[in-house]
Amino acid sequence: MEQGVGSVFCVFGDQQKLVAEWQGRLFPKNSIFQADLIALQEAVKYAQNHQNQVKIWGDSQSSLKALLNQKSNSPITRSIQDSLCNTHNIRLGWIRAHVGHLGNEKADELVKEAITSTEAAVLTVPLPRSSAEQDLKQRALAKWQRRWDDGINSRSTYEIIKKVGLRNHNWPRQLIQFITGHPIFSDSRNTRATAVPLENLARLFTMSPSAASRFLITSGVQQINT
Repeated sequence: MEQGVGSVFCVFGDQQKLVAEWQGRLFPKNSIFQADLIALQEAVKYAQNHQNQVKIWGDSQSSLKALLNQKSNSPITRSIQDSLCNTHNIRLGWIRAHVGHLGNEKADELVKEAITSTEAAVLTVPLPRSSAEQDLKQRALAKWQRRWDDGINSRSTYEIIKKVGLRNHNWPRQLIQFITGHPIFSDSRNTRATAVPLENLARLFTMSPSAASRFLITSGVQQINT
């Protein structure tokens, strides 16, 4: 995937003899789904130049099902649909991958070659929406991390959580207030801050949220609301 995504088809004639093959390579951020559709598109183009009946087999259920969607917004899918509507010698079928089917095994071999081959056609296909969303997410997290590393606020929290992320720690309210230092914790008898031993603080991060909450309360750590 780091070098690209392979897209191929191969043609077998009588007596299971290989008569033609095609290899293409998409960019790393293109999806396997796109590569499967491109392979189908090229296979249909090949079949259109032959008068005899052609059966195109593929192991991607998602790409074959996409061709049944008449409301598809994919330009590649629409192109294949238009070609199939104007051609009567092509049939499509699904086969299970990695079960010893000769054509499928050969296609897998060609895909691996296409990723590094200098002879494979380099294809420029618009990136899928999922890739764009992932790219934006990574950029946002990187910017957030830089601001978190260089910030001057919430340094007590920074000492506990140095890496930003979208995971919910699900910590109890009392623990969150203790880590952030706001509001101040004190005992119920006076306004002096109550210190929690370091070994007890370490225990909090191994407890369930409810257990940690009970621990803070029974340790004499109380909240003052102002």
